[in-house]
Amino acid sequence: MPEPMPPAGQIRLRVDGDRITLHASEAPRRALLEMLAHELGFALIATQLDNEAVTVRADAQRLPAILPGLLADRPYRLDYQLDPVAGRHTIARLEVGSPGDAGFDPTQAEGNAGDAALVVVRPDARPARDEDAARVDWKELLLRLDDSDAEERMEALADIDSEGEGLALITDRLARDPDPRVRAAAAEQLEFADNLAAVDALVLALGDPDRNVVLAAIDALELTEDATVVEDLALLLEHPDPEIREAAQEAIPFIADDAD
Repeated sequence: MPEPMPPAGQIRLRVDGDRITLHASEAPRRALLEMLAHELGFALIATQLDNEAVTVRADAQRLPAILPGLLADRPYRLDYQLDPVAGRHTIARLEVGSPGDAGFDPTQAEGNAGDAALVVVRPDARPARDEDAARVDWKELLLRLDDSDAEERMEALADIDSEGEGLALITDRLARDPDPRVRAAAAEQLEFADNLAAVDALVLALGDPDRNVVLAAIDALELTEDATVVEDLALLLEHPDPEIREAAQEAIPFIADDAD
């Protein structure tokens, strides 16, 4: 016999691998998406995402099958990454909106809950590194990362382990924080992250409009020992900023030598 739907305004969610059972009666759309992002461990970037009440019933379905009904006619994009622990591709990021929407550009979006929401990698996706990591207050950390004070956001970044569950938080700040100091701090935080998602985020940061962010990304990429980034760094050899050109020129042979 099918489970009854929950009372209005309530959400029932179960996750089994990549299969989702979601029962929601007149629940806020944004709250549903935030809960899904938290449980499945992907970054959620959204513009003009309202809290319209929606009713959803999905039993043991994958997220791509659920989204059309949940988002109605809103455009969206899913990005995937390879999860080495699970040995399969998982959803890394969900963007709701379109390039024509005001504020859609993650690098320009204001860091407040009304414009975007970001959640962390699911804690059970990999074993906790230690007891302290298991006690991280993710709710408090998310609030600090959305604080209006850039210094507070930078301090929050410093509390995140780039090789742990908070990697998605760091890469999101690198991509979308409005303050270049925070973006540069995020790049520095990824220096020792042995993860393809971190490398991809740093490569994207090479196109940041702020020179200090670009320099921090170059320094971080130099420590990744990932030879695939050499071509991206080579593009900076023609950069108008001489310090950026010099940093790229020094990083390329260092990475190439370490990769041999």
